Amino acid sequence: MKHKPLARQLTAQFFRGNVPMFALAVFAALTGGTLNLIVTWLMQQLIDAASGLPGALPLGKLAWITGGFILLCAALMLLKYASEPRFIEKAMRQYKDFAFQKLTEKNISSFRAESTAAYLSALTNDAASIEADDLSQLLSVITKAVTFFGALAMMLWYSPLMTAIAAGVTVLPLIASVLTGGQLQAAEKRVSDQNRDFTAALSDCLGSFSVVKTFWAEKESFRLFAESNRVLEQAALRRYDGILVLKDGRIAESGSFDELMEQKGYFYALYTVSQ
Repeated sequence: MKHKPLARQLTAQFFRGNVPMFALAVFAALTGGTLNLIVTWLMQQLIDAASGLPGALPLGKLAWITGGFILLCAALMLLKYASEPRFIEKAMRQYKDFAFQKLTEKNISSFRAESTAAYLSALTNDAASIEADDLSQLLSVITKAVTFFGALAMMLWYSPLMTAIAAGVTVLPLIASVLTGGQLQAAEKRVSDQNRDFTAALSDCLGSFSVVKTFWAEKESFRLFAESNRVLEQAALRRYDGILVLKDGRIAESGSFDELMEQKGYFYALYTVSQ
């Protein structure tokens, strides 16, 4: 019997015994996208009724529809906040339990192939990144997808020409996102590696506290920690394609992290002062 790859086994932990809560969270996300479309329809009907356009719904009927819509939104919010946090909490707990179980199944030689900091980072920093960037965003993407395709259908109904123009403009950022997806993945990998190194430096500094105090090496210990922290911050900032720098309420500079550092302007001054 073939074993599943470890990555698939880890992903499966998100849904083990957690499918009902995931289904409720997805239902809430789908309904949320639909309600976004209903808001647009309601606004149009209210404007038509207030303008006295023929065929518009009576204001009394619209008031009842609006009241029912508000109650539906309240029920959806309760469902969302009852299901989504529980799904994510159980998913992450099972993910980390399974990862630690696999870690304990390693033999001594394979365990020593990685530093302790790498394991700590995987179970803390990387797990937090998965929770914030993957699980939480998954449900948000579902809501936005329903809103997008629903709005597209409504626009097609009213004006196919305007829909084609809007769709063409919308596709451009999507293409750019697909093209830069590999770069973003590489940037996330660099941040993960720097998180591991930072955890290692922090573990070394705290684990050798008595040695540091004995040999009066506080300055050297701080220098090692500060250097690891600086490299981690730089890796995190390099994930972004562009950074906008505000000064006195206006955009003073813009560009990538490396570009702004090379310019040695306002951003460079702020960044180096904090070091």
